[in-house]
Amino acid sequence: MMSLDTIRKEIPPDHLELLQSAFRTFTEATRSLETSYHELEKQVDILNEELKQKNVALAKNLREKEELANYLRNILESLDVGILVCNHLGKISLFNRVASDMFQIPVKQAIGKPLKGLLSGYSWASLFLDTLSSDQHPVLETEAFRRGETYQTVGIWRSHLKDREARTIGAIFILQDQTQIKRLERQLSRKDRLAEMGEMAMHVAHEIRNPLGSIELFASVLKKDLTGQVEKQALCDHILTSVKTMDHIISNLLQFTRPHKPNLKRVALAPFLDEFTRFIQPILSQSSIELSQNFEEAAGVDIVADRELIWQVFLNLVLNAIQAMPSGGSLELRIKREKHFTLPEKESFVKACGKDQVCFIRISVRDTGEGIPPEKLKKIFAPFYSTKRKGTGLGLSIVQTIVDQHGGMIEVESEKGVGSIFKVYLPGCKERK
Repeated sequence: MMSLDTIRKEIPPDHLELLQSAFRTFTEATRSLETSYHELEKQVDILNEELKQKNVALAKNLREKEELANYLRNILESLDVGILVCNHLGKISLFNRVASDMFQIPVKQAIGKPLKGLLSGYSWASLFLDTLSSDQHPVLETEAFRRGETYQTVGIWRSHLKDREARTIGAIFILQDQTQIKRLERQLSRKDRLAEMGEMAMHVAHEIRNPLGSIELFASVLKKDLTGQVEKQALCDHILTSVKTMDHIISNLLQFTRPHKPNLKRVALAPFLDEFTRFIQPILSQSSIELSQNFEEAAGVDIVADRELIWQVFLNLVLNAIQAMPSGGSLELRIKREKHFTLPEKESFVKACGKDQVCFIRISVRDTGEGIPPEKLKKIFAPFYSTKRKGTGLGLSIVQTIVDQHGGMIEVESEKGVGSIFKVYLPGCKERK
């Protein structure tokens, strides 16, 4: 085996120098490659760290966007107005819970449905469909939304949905239930009219009562002077009867213009209704009227009321129902607890309920009588307006006054030849469980 020195002696010097240069170049290249590799490892570590941070930021951004989307969704679902959004193709892209309740269609079923198909069957739909492509912003009040036995008055607003470049990409519909607002407006308008008429009626009643007393006195004296003259005494009796009738009307008038201030106390509803039905049963039987009742929701509930005045309210309603059924029929009394009403802030009411659960009670009186024509229905609570020939027109006015004094409300629905239903809403309370 040759030694290294022997090999060097046998290799020409120029070849040896070239070989040594190649080894040096290889060594330097190896060192450079190793340095580059270490640098590359550092760069990869830096990139991995940056990628990790980017992933964390992206995940946070996605989570924040999801939270924001959920937050906005919760806002839409918590609004007490219906929100309906359609895209430029006229298909529904957003539909909240209130809109679902109004249209009686599930949210999932509405999404993607053509707006034209959803609105089909509504008389007012064409107003909105015809203006989708224009800049008009129609506003409408309608009673086309049916809720149970009644119709909703719904305010509908429409606006264009635009992108950042102000290009129209769809339409937004806002639907607000205005049934309660319209009801309160009608009630306020009616109160204003009654107040004006009541002031006038009070002055007239006092002016009439004074000469009426004189007529009654003179008729009584005249009757005594006509002893033995039967026919003339009968005429005096007729005068006295007419005077008493007029005095009764004036008393009702004064009750209307100067109503008795109610003494509000808790009245157990179930016993009150039981006593009331026992009282009216003989009257109904004499008139061939069958009584039905549903007092299940009255259990454990108290109304905050003046017992005598509320008794007068329901007695007047029952007597009206009897008069509407001259050939007999059926009368139904029904109790239901309501939730969507504003309870009175009267100190007496708050004091009477204490810490118990407050609620609104709807007491319905339904008859199968002649019904009230639509043109007369809006006038029946006006003083001196009566649908009966011999009516004074004060009974329902007094009823409404009493109900108003209790912080309640009265409504009527009627159909000619079918019957009427009077709904009395009264504040009450129920013991907390």
